Amino acid sequence: MVALFLRGLLRVPVRWGHMQINPSELLATRFYSYFLLGMLIWLFRDKIKFSPALVAICFAALLVAARFVPAFSVLFLFAGSYIVLHLGLGKPWRLTHWTQKTDISYGIYLYAFPVQQAVALHPGLRSSPLSLLISVPVTVTLAFLSWHFLERKLLKMKSVRLADYDPAMSHNLAVSR
Repeated sequence: MVALFLRGLLRVPVRWGHMQINPSELLATRFYSYFLLGMLIWLFRDKIKFSPALVAICFAALLVAARFVPAFSVLFLFAGSYIVLHLGLGKPWRLTHWTQKTDISYGIYLYAFPVQQAVALHPGLRSSPLSLLISVPVTVTLAFLSWHFLERKLLKMKSVRLADYDPAMSHNLAVSR
């Protein structure tokens, strides 16, 4: 496991006896490296402290190492993982207090693809950054509207019996009893 971890970090073709490891296996070992690091993080989760200062140091180190591919490859596994985990597990951001009463995730799932396809229909908007700048706000807006005008009301009806809304259903229930 340690050999796979190191091989994935360094992204170097490795000979094992007479076998040459191909590039797709290198990608797989790279993923093993992230998985192994995730296991280690879970194992020592009570000892890992998240701090914005350390995130800034990790980010600065990644910027410096970006000019040196092997160094960046090794450093990104640790520093990049720390940054992502800090963002995901750290204290909530101040601007996200509205997410406690709003869940737009399903709306984003539903509307992202159609919006992206509609934007891609216009030839001038096919560049990734421009497409992203248009698709994300439109998708989030549609998801927000969908949550407030549709999904939230439908979720409240989850515990309601159909017979309470449909007179024909209540009549059928009374007859069948």
